[in-house]
Amino acid sequence: MSTSSKKIVLKKLVSHNTIWHPESTLVFKSQKDKLVIGRYVNDEIIPLDDNALQLCELWKFKPDESLIDEQEDEQENNQGDDQEDEQEDDQEDDEHENNQEDEVKNEVKNEVKNEVKNEVKNEVKNEVKNEVKNEVKNEVKNEVNNEVKNEVKSEVKNDDWDDIKNLQNITETFNSQMYICFKNLLHEKKCLSDQLNQKEVELDGLQKKYDDFKKKFDVMKSLFN
Repeated sequence: MSTSSKKIVLKKLVSHNTIWHPESTLVFKSQKDKLVIGRYVNDEIIPLDDNALQLCELWKFKPDESLIDEQEDEQENNQGDDQEDEQEDDQEDDEHENNQEDEVKNEVKNEVKNEVKNEVKNEVKNEVKNEVKNEVKNEVKNEVNNEVKNEVKSEVKNDDWDDIKNLQNITETFNSQMYICFKNLLHEKKCLSDQLNQKEVELDGLQKKYDDFKKKFDVMKSLFN
């Protein structure tokens, strides 16, 4: 459906004392003078621009040509000023271009040099630190070993070594005797268990004989009664 066939609904824009077309966001000069002066977006009126002109053409609204003329005059003046400024800027740029390039190169070179220097310095520092740490660690370890050995030798006397040896022999003899006793106890326990099992079998046999005898006795008793 084309825009020409749509029903155009205009609403009051109280905050700006005018009317506008919500579907296109176009704003008119006043309720009576229906010339488009811009667009109403986010509670603000955007001055007449190319987007507004395209919407005017689409919705068949008439823009305020006086605003268009003012914009063209401003653009021409701005273009003239811009051309003069550009010429001056070009001259200044030509004069300082080489100096700026050299300055930039030197700054970048110094920055890169400092960064590389710091990185290499840190790497070398870490390597040296690790080497020194390992050397000191080995030295301290050797010193501690020697100190401990000397302390132990000074504390332990020859008699103490004999006592330790005797205690070791006593411990070994005790452990051997304990092992023999424990082995004998296990053997005795097994023998007792076997005897108990045998007694249980004998008891079961006697109980069976008793039960058979009792049955026979009860039968004989019943005959006399």
